[in-house]
Amino acid sequence: LAEARVALDLARADAKAMSAAAADLDSELTKTEASHAENARELRASAEASVASMRAELDPLKKRAEDAEVSLMTASHNERRLRAQLREAEDRGARALADLATELQRAESMAVERMMASEQNAAKADETNARLARELWESRQKFDRETKQLADELDKARRRAAEAIRERPMRRPGAVTGDESVNEAVIAELQRELEAEMKTSEAAAAESARREGVSRRKLAHLETRVAEANAALVQATKAIDEKDAALAKADGRIGSLESALRKLEVKAAKCEDIAAVERAEKADLLDVRDAKEALAARVRALEGDVEAARSRAAAAEKDLADAEESMTFLENEARDAARDATEARAGWQRAEALAGDANLLNSEIHRLKLELKGASESLHEREAEIEEYFHSMDAFAGQDNEAQRVKHHQRVKEHRDQLKKEVAAGKSRLRRAEAALRLMCTATETHRAQLIRDARARCEDFDVAGQTNRRLSSWAEDEHETGDDANGAADETWEATVAFLAHLKLPVE
Repeated sequence: LAEARVALDLARADAKAMSAAAADLDSELTKTEASHAENARELRASAEASVASMRAELDPLKKRAEDAEVSLMTASHNERRLRAQLREAEDRGARALADLATELQRAESMAVERMMASEQNAAKADETNARLARELWESRQKFDRETKQLADELDKARRRAAEAIRERPMRRPGAVTGDESVNEAVIAELQRELEAEMKTSEAAAAESARREGVSRRKLAHLETRVAEANAALVQATKAIDEKDAALAKADGRIGSLESALRKLEVKAAKCEDIAAVERAEKADLLDVRDAKEALAARVRALEGDVEAARSRAAAAEKDLADAEESMTFLENEARDAARDATEARAGWQRAEALAGDANLLNSEIHRLKLELKGASESLHEREAEIEEYFHSMDAFAGQDNEAQRVKHHQRVKEHRDQLKKEVAAGKSRLRRAEAALRLMCTATETHRAQLIRDARARCEDFDVAGQTNRRLSSWAEDEHETGDDANGAADETWEATVAFLAHLKLPVE
């Protein structure tokens, strides 16, 4: 895009150079017109002197006519040279526009490639999010199945323990307490196993939640998952509280068992069997104490896992924020690329419009040159007529018919006056065309565009009034004429230039 902008600036510089070249051509055209006007004045002076001096001034007049012919040949040569320069300037402008079009196409292709790459990255992110969602759903299904399986195993263990209690014979009154402690130990072991499985399931769920946090474009879905993780954390906390209550209850039961143990020690002296049972119950109490210590260690490990889950959730939230920042940066880059492409297209359109206006002005200059050439040819024809009148005057000079000489002299005077009037009108038209073209060439781009718009609006007014296809000659004869042909003053105001351009062959959009 920077290269396209540089190319656009170069094209604008070339357009300005073309405007300067057009101004130079206009100045050279002015010089040529002045030369033609000088030659016409010399020819008119020669003709008047020839009519006044008759045959005495005939030879100098012929010499001046030869000099005028040489000047016209020189002017034709200059005109061909100016046309060659104009064609060269047009070729340079066309090449500059082609280079600008190539650079603009290259910039557009680069912008399209970047947009396609961003779309591919977005598609990959969507695919990753879908895969993480599937893995989370599978892990949840697995967690539900394992939880259900553990619950079934716990129910089965409880049923087996109840059956074992019912089938075990009651030997002594003191044996009831031993069986209950055994059953409690079995239940505690099953609870420990269930807690271990729950710990494994919770770790798997936390891992799935962490992997789900990598997603970039499923913000709402991830927030829901974080809320679920918080709910699971609350449930785990409740489970820990329940286990703490169970431990407190076990502590109370241990205290009661210790008191019972002391009573049994007192009764040990009375009955060895009761003492043996008490020793067995004491051993069971020691096992329960060891189980309590192991359970406390597992509770501490579970608390560490909960803290790890919290840290993983915080890391997932941080990754999600980084993903949002990356997506925002990519969106800003895409908008900047689209805006640069739009500016490049607008600059290309402005360059095309300026080039079109320059081509229209060049074509109008060429048409004015053709009209100047036609005026030169008309001047030659008038000179030929004057020459014929000179010959006829020479023929009548040797005759004695005074009435015919007077009549012929009157005709020559009328033709001379008509020629003066036509030459003056042509000079006025050329001055106005020169002033309008000079204003167009020296104006800025903004003023030139405003002139073109006003001229097209004036053309639309002419079409509505039924004055279409009015040319430069009619424009020179209307109300824009200043009426002062002696000093050659030309109206170079804005309205006069707009009125002149309205009669050119400019297309109306």
